[in-house]
Amino acid sequence: MKQVRRVLGVWLLLNLMGLAVLALGWMALHDIFHDYVSPGVLAEAGVQASLPEWTQTSGEWSMVLVVWALLLALLALNVLMTGWLFLRRPFEERQDLPLSR
Repeated sequence: MKQVRRVLGVWLLLNLMGLAVLALGWMALHDIFHDYVSPGVLAEAGVQASLPEWTQTSGEWSMVLVVWALLLALLALNVLMTGWLFLRRPFEERQDLPLSR
């Protein structure tokens, strides 16, 4: 039973690391978003330029937002479920868990 608890602990640790990597990726995208040369950035810099509509890449940014939201939801749910299993009563006392057999 201690082996199952150890596996759950490693699983929880890996998921927490996944959340940290997700946060680092979000920070990188946030930085790219603010440094990206778009019509809005050029206007703020006082540069008069006529860029095509496709340079705003609104579809790509929408896809990035959807992907990051789904990854965050899935990883958070995984961490909650793993943490709940990890912090439960000792496995030796439970007979109804499929993992304890």
